[in-house]
Amino acid sequence: MLVLSRKPDEKILLQVKGLEQDIELTVVRIDNNKVRLGISANDEVTILRSELTQPKLLQKIADRT
Repeated sequence: MLVLSRKPDEKILLQVKGLEQDIELTVVRIDNNKVRLGISANDEVTILRSELTQPKLLQKIADRT
């Protein structure tokens, strides 16, 4: 795991082979023990919170598309 320190409005770029556009993570705000992230990515990229990766929830998401 790579651990990075960022300040508000700073960005991290993820370059993924096969994607034309980088995935961009932006630190939007830091409040006490919470960090708000903004994520910019191509429509091909599915972004899920880890708690949504449970099989039943994944099936519901797949059924919507």
